Amino acid sequence: MLRMLWFHLTVALQAALTSSQWPYHQIYPPVNDTDGRTPLYFATVLSFGGSSYKSVGALPGIQIALDYINREPSILPGYSLHYTLTDSQCNRQTALSSYFSQLKNPPIKIGWVGSGCSPATEPTAELTHFYNITQLSCVSSSPDLQNRERFRYYFQLVATDVLGAHGFFGIIQHFGWRKVRLVVQDENIFTATMDDLKDMLDKNAVEYTEVRFISEETVASINAFVSSFFLLRSILSSS
Repeated sequence: MLRMLWFHLTVALQAALTSSQWPYHQIYPPVNDTDGRTPLYFATVLSFGGSSYKSVGALPGIQIALDYINREPSILPGYSLHYTLTDSQCNRQTALSSYFSQLKNPPIKIGWVGSGCSPATEPTAELTHFYNITQLSCVSSSPDLQNRERFRYYFQLVATDVLGAHGFFGIIQHFGWRKVRLVVQDENIFTATMDDLKDMLDKNAVEYTEVRFISEETVASINAFVSSFFLLRSILSSS
């Protein structure tokens, strides 16, 4: 318990020291002070930069939903619903800093949508129950996020990516491939899918080799790609 408290204090301090670097907490839709309704706010954290994966494409759908809810007075009588927006950059540390930035800056948040991708969502989803905040994600699909013991107040709106292994195997069967090369980023959301796919390949006597690379484009990951290319070419030429 003391370790968890110390962790919270450390990350909160980091957020306070770096708050000037964060983008403005954009509010949508703008609050109408004359309609007599009480505004309610939830934090929205998506990935805009810092990664090749951009979940900001989900933002128009969120805006359409808010517009519809706020136009229908029977849905939230006497209230209007709004989000405040920040960037997770699809990064664990950035997502945590954004998390505490959202908590410490007004207005008070009643919920959380994010954090833009699975690696950024997992650390924040582990914390929300400490603050009695429900968290949803419309883009995160890691199988780990289905663990109700770790992520007590988190709810996933998309199917886990592990199910994609069946689709990959279907393509391999369709083309009759007997030798394949698996290239996967070393994140659990991807490696779990590959583990399921490898089980299917083993059961159907399909040969495979695998290379894993880390998310940063380091020399090691680039070399892995290069060696993978030449090995794949040699496999194809010998088949």
